[in-house]
Amino acid sequence: MAKHVMMIKDMNCEHCKMRIEKALNLENINCDINLEHKTVSVEGNSDILAAAKRIISAEGYTVL
Repeated sequence: MAKHVMMIKDMNCEHCKMRIEKALNLENINCDINLEHKTVSVEGNSDILAAAKRIISAEGYTVL
């Protein structure tokens, strides 16, 4: 499986991190979030990546 890293430019605090992590976990998408670098990593195919982007955007964050 491929590892995909997304930049989340407006993820600024621990609350933001927890909100994104919770939303992804509810959809059974495992993630690794680095608040310092403002990145979210997910493993999987392009469908997983598209779903993760959609979920993060729905939470109000900008995925670059």
